[in-house]
Amino acid sequence: MRPFQPTDPRGDSLLRTEVRTDEHKGLLDFYLNEAKNCEENLTSFTYDIVSDDGNFLGFFCVSNSLLLLDEKEIMTEFKRKKNVSFAPPATLLGKLYICNCNRGTGIGSEVILYIAKEICFKSKSASRFIIIDINARNPNAVNFYTKRGWLHPRTYARKMFFDLLRFKIFLKAYKEQCRNSSAAEILRLFAIYLQEEQN
Repeated sequence: MRPFQPTDPRGDSLLRTEVRTDEHKGLLDFYLNEAKNCEENLTSFTYDIVSDDGNFLGFFCVSNSLLLLDEKEIMTEFKRKKNVSFAPPATLLGKLYICNCNRGTGIGSEVILYIAKEICFKSKSASRFIIIDINARNPNAVNFYTKRGWLHPRTYARKMFFDLLRFKIFLKAYKEQCRNSSAAEILRLFAIYLQEEQN
C-alpha cells in the first residue's frame, strides 16, 4: 500500500482497460478525477495497492464516519441508557477496487488488515468500526465480507461493519496462531472467533 499517486501511468492505463460496467466507470472516474480533490479537501484519502515490484493492483479510499445503531445494540454493546443517542466513530471504506487479474489472490484481505492495523490502530484514530456500504443484492460481495468477520447492523441492510475492538482482542488472544498466517487466514479465524462468541 502506498499513498495515492495520480500521476502513475500504470494505474491510469490499467484502470482504463478494465472499464466494462457503469460501476467500473464510476470507480475510474473517482480515481482519475475526484480522489485528488477529496484529499485536498480532507474528505477522504486514497491508497494505491501495489505489488512488491511496484505493479499497480488496485486502490481503496477511507474517510471518517459514524455507525448508527438501533436502541438494543446501543444498550447491549455500549452499556448506554435507553433513549440515549449514540453513534460510535468509524472508518468508512468508501471505494475498493482490485484489478481483475488480481482478484481471488488475498489482496482484499490484505487491504482490510492494512486499514485495521496501519490506519486505525497505529494512527490511533478514534474508530470503533470499519464500515462499508454494500449492495445486498450482490451475494458474492456479502459472502466475501461475512467470511472475513464483517457483520450487518440491524439498522441498515446496506451496511456491514468490522468490529475493531473485538479484532484487537482477538489478535491478542490468538497471537501465536496469527504470527505466520496470511491475511485471509487471520480474518477467517476472526470470523470463527465471532461465531463462537455469539454461541
